[in-house]
Amino acid sequence: MKTDRTNNELPQPDLFFKNLYSSYYKSMAIYAYSILGVKSSSNDVVQDVFLTLWEKRAQLDKIDNIKGYLFKAVKFKALDFLRAQQRQTQKQATVEKEFYPQKMYHETSLEAAEFEEKIQGYLKDLHPNYRQAIMLSRFSGLTNDQIAEVMNVSKKTVENHLFRGLSLLKKQLSKNISE
Repeated sequence: MKTDRTNNELPQPDLFFKNLYSSYYKSMAIYAYSILGVKSSSNDVVQDVFLTLWEKRAQLDKIDNIKGYLFKAVKFKALDFLRAQQRQTQKQATVEKEFYPQKMYHETSLEAAEFEEKIQGYLKDLHPNYRQAIMLSRFSGLTNDQIAEVMNVSKKTVENHLFRGLSLLKKQLSKNISE
């Protein structure tokens, strides 16, 4: 960083640092937010960068491009933050998997059973032809040609029954999820 200095010292380091802070803090926070997507974490990252810079203020005279240095520091701190967060999430998942496998399996089984029950209820409400086509396709694994034979209709009719029935089923499920 090029400044008017004598004896390799910054003129009034406190004032210089305050000027840096007021000049770059907001843009650095916005940049950090673009990486992290969380305002509070972005502010923390920028604060950490300035804290590190203050702790190493004796070496500031070795930096030629302070703005570039600050933004690179924000980028690396933000990426470090994301990596640490990812490690924490992985550790937590491992602990939960090791110590609570029965609970997780039980909760998943209950949710699946409830979901299955809702689907069965929605299927009962469908037109009988739609319900039969869906049951033969999704639960019995028959092809559209095979379903056409069983239902004694054309393949195109089976495709229409499946499309309409699945559309209505999807509509009911999405309505239930949003409630």
